[in-house]
Amino acid sequence: FANYCMIAMFSVIRLRGLPFTVTESEIVSFFQGLMIARGEAGVHVILGDDGRPSGDGFVELQQAADENTILSYHKKNINHRYIEVFPSDYDELNQYLAPQEENFSDGFVVRIRGLPYDITKEDVSHFFAGLNISYDGVGILVDSNDQPTGEAFVQFETQMDADMAKKKKRERNKQRDF
Repeated sequence: FANYCMIAMFSVIRLRGLPFTVTESEIVSFFQGLMIARGEAGVHVILGDDGRPSGDGFVELQQAADENTILSYHKKNINHRYIEVFPSDYDELNQYLAPQEENFSDGFVVRIRGLPYDITKEDVSHFFAGLNISYDGVGILVDSNDQPTGEAFVQFETQMDADMAKKKKRERNKQRDF
């Protein structure tokens, strides 16, 4: 038997320490030399509970790269901030994207982020007054300690109601945008 060494290959890169104003285009430029899957669409800037960039992100690679190639970008700068770079995988990426890409087959759902932690279902329903919300169609997300996360899903009866809700959700409610 010949001795051989297996080299781990990765198709996803995790980023930490991104400037809050970074664009997908800047991240693609940062990884010059690596092929990003679908260009800027392969870059995912993670948003916090308040709906703003968290400083974390993921990049999908068109072709898998070895750990040394990925780590060659570790602690290099974007806009005067050094970026931490880690090999990752689609399981970790999907953990971050799943709530943002929830698939509902029985209605027209709008995700709301950055809500005050004391908001109630009635507050959300009142905010969307005039639009047709499905029966029991407001869900406020809670964490494992049963504490609100600042996110909710609202299921509307029609696509038109959902579209109008998306336009309206930027209005202010309880001194916060949602």
